[in-house]
Amino acid sequence: IVLRISRRAQALLYFLALEKKTHSRTYLASLFWPDLSDQHARKNLRNIVPELRTLLGDYFIIESDSISLKADGSYWLDVDEVRQTFEPSLHLLELQNVPPSAKTISTEKVLRGAKLYTGEFLLGFFIPDAPFYEEWVATHREYHHHLVVSKLSAFAMQAFEQDEHKLAATITRHLIRIDPLNEAGHRLQMRLLALDGQRSYALAYYERIKQQLFKELEVEPDLETQTLAQEIRDGHLPSQ
Repeated sequence: IVLRISRRAQALLYFLALEKKTHSRTYLASLFWPDLSDQHARKNLRNIVPELRTLLGDYFIIESDSISLKADGSYWLDVDEVRQTFEPSLHLLELQNVPPSAKTISTEKVLRGAKLYTGEFLLGFFIPDAPFYEEWVATHREYHHHLVVSKLSAFAMQAFEQDEHKLAATITRHLIRIDPLNEAGHRLQMRLLALDGQRSYALAYYERIKQQLFKELEVEPDLETQTLAQEIRDGHLPSQ
């Protein structure tokens, strides 16, 4: 579906869909037009409401002083599924004195969550003169990125420690796609290559990381990454 609606109408839709609660017209008007008087801001809000009513029909609930989306679970958001996948794991992976089997999240669910995360939250979407809305976007963007990166890192290491090297490599590739300069992920890929008998490829991989870090950040790899590369050169297969 192509959204043939204004940018602020799109922004309002994204906000209501993710927040999943009713908001007053006054609050929404100040969110999108903070520099205007309340009267003018509410008038602008009234002007974009018909766009969403036409697009969404009965899913768009308009009251005299509030606006919301129907909260009956009849629409799907990729953001919701990513959170449902990784937020429970945040608790499970940190539990102490619990057997590993009790911490298991299905491989299929982890990989699906990773595939759904195709980029940062609303990356490239911007509306001018709405700093409070942009702050809301930035908060969610940072939260979801950290959530996915931290949990994929944990799942990849868990798979590695359980000698599921193929799964560890798959998860790590997703991690690096999402966070290309994640050295912990790159180190795990180097370990996996070395343990698979591909020492020369692991060292070539290290050289690419080194060049990428210098190009993007003008820094050298972490000492831990440099040490790992030297161990591989010396023929010491890193098991951890």
